[in-house]
Amino acid sequence: MNSFRDLFDSRRRETPRLPVRWFIDLQLPGSEQYVGFFTCDISVLGLRLVGEDSDAFERTLDDRGLTHMRLRFPGHYEPLPLVEVELKWGMGPDGNFQTGWRFTQVPEEVEELLQAFIDDHADEVLEEGG
Repeated sequence: MNSFRDLFDSRRRETPRLPVRWFIDLQLPGSEQYVGFFTCDISVLGLRLVGEDSDAFERTLDDRGLTHMRLRFPGHYEPLPLVEVELKWGMGPDGNFQTGWRFTQVPEEVEELLQAFIDDHADEVLEEGG
């Protein structure tokens, strides 16, 4: 039987992460308002965002720990459908607080764009631990 670490490491290797610096929007719960953040990296499973502090992210979460995100792909100017995301972790000092988000519901159009972007930039994949 495989250990949890073996399964986790295997899954990470199967889902490459790319360093990206994209501006994305997180929707404030129960509104049509958004707050912008920058990405650090992205994969087909989720992404990492950086912001001022934990409060900046916490105010975007509903009571289930979820929010909606609008991704912005380079060279793609039409608004894309919202992606549902779950906050998985947060850490770091104020001014450089980083958070990890898992995609929970991804519209097909966004999924296809994301996979194509990752495929087109395979030479930029982050190394394990990077």
